[in-house]
Amino acid sequence: MANLKVIRTFHPIGQGGFYSERHNNFNIVYDCGAHPISNYAKKLAGNVFSKDEYIDVLFISHFDYDHISAIPMLKKSVKNIKSVVIPLLTKEHKNLLININRVLSHSFITLIKNPEAYFGPNTTIVYVHSDDDEIDDNRLVDLRDITSSKKRKKHISSGVELTLRDTPNWVYIPHNYKHKDRHLDLISRLSNLGSKYDINKLENDPDYTIQQLSDKNSRNELKAIYKKLDGNINENSMLLYSGPRDEFSAKDMWMYESTAHEYYCTLNYKNQVGCIYTGDSDFNGFQLKDIYSLQNRCVGIVQVPHHGSSKSFDINALDGFSSLTCPVSYGTKNSHQHPEISVINALSLRQFAPILISEKPSSQVIQRIYYK
Repeated sequence: MANLKVIRTFHPIGQGGFYSERHNNFNIVYDCGAHPISNYAKKLAGNVFSKDEYIDVLFISHFDYDHISAIPMLKKSVKNIKSVVIPLLTKEHKNLLININRVLSHSFITLIKNPEAYFGPNTTIVYVHSDDDEIDDNRLVDLRDITSSKKRKKHISSGVELTLRDTPNWVYIPHNYKHKDRHLDLISRLSNLGSKYDINKLENDPDYTIQQLSDKNSRNELKAIYKKLDGNINENSMLLYSGPRDEFSAKDMWMYESTAHEYYCTLNYKNQVGCIYTGDSDFNGFQLKDIYSLQNRCVGIVQVPHHGSSKSFDINALDGFSSLTCPVSYGTKNSHQHPEISVINALSLRQFAPILISEKPSSQVIQRIYYK
C-alpha cells in the first residue's frame, strides 16, 4: 500500500516564482514573489498556509524583486518562518544589490543587508557558500536540527545534503552557483555608458545611492541598464534539488502523480520524483548532470529558469536527463515575451514536457508523491 508523503505545488503567482512542498507537517517553500505584485499574488501568498502552521524552511534563490516580493504576505500568514536558506553574497555584490534596489524603489534593502533583522529573532538564517568556496562542515545536515536550533546564523557548503529524519532517503541539496559573467556585464555597461555612478562606491558603500536619489537622470540611467540586462544582475542564484538521495533510494520506494489542471491531464510516473528548482540561474554556465550526478536518474522535474528567457537557457544544460516535466513560471502580460518560443521548442524537440504556469489559477500544478 502506498502512503502519501510529499505534496509539491507550483503556485500560479505570475511573473515570478512560488513553489512549496509539504512533508506531512513539515513545510518547505522555494521563492515567493512576482512582478508586478498584484492583489491576487498577495492573496495567494497569504492563503497557502494557515495561521496555525509554520514554514519550516524558506529557500530564497536570489534577491530579484519578482522572487521575494510576496515574502511579507507569506510571513504574516503563518506562526513563524523557522529557517531561511539563502546564497552567501560577497560584500561587494551585496552592496551593489542594496544600491540598485534603492534606486529601483524596492523595499527589500533590509532583507539583503541584514536577513536576521528582517525575519526576526525566532528565525535561523542559513548561508550557502558559493561553489568555489571550501569550508569545513558536515556533508549531511538534518533540517529539523536547523529549525529547532537557537543559533541565529549557520554556514554550509554548496552541495550539502539537508535531510529529514522522518522521511528517510529524501534530501534537499542547495547549490550556490556563482554567475561571474552577470556581475562583469553590469559593471561593463555602467562603464561603457559613461554612468554618473561611481562603480567603486556602488560596490563598497551601501549608502552611496542615498545621495543620488535626487538626481533623476542618474536614477533613470541605472534603471535603463537594469532593464536592458533583463534583471540578470544577481551574481549568485541558488539551485535546489528535492528528491531521493540516489537512484537506489528511488527505485523501489517512490512514485508520483502530477496534475496540471489547465491541460486536463494526469501524468503518472515511477522513480523520477526528484525536482530541481532553478530560480533565475543561467543554463549557459553549467550542466545539471555534473552538479547533481548522484541524483540524475531520480529527476523528473526541472523548473525552467528565468521565466523561459532565451538569454538564460541552453538545452545542453539538460543533457543526461529523460522524460522531464519542465514548469515555466511567467506572467501573461510580461513585457519580455516570456516564455520565448525558442525555449519551448527546444524543450519539446527533446521530448520534454513544458508546462506553463501563469497567474491563472487553473495553471497550478500539484504533484503527489507516494512511498511504497
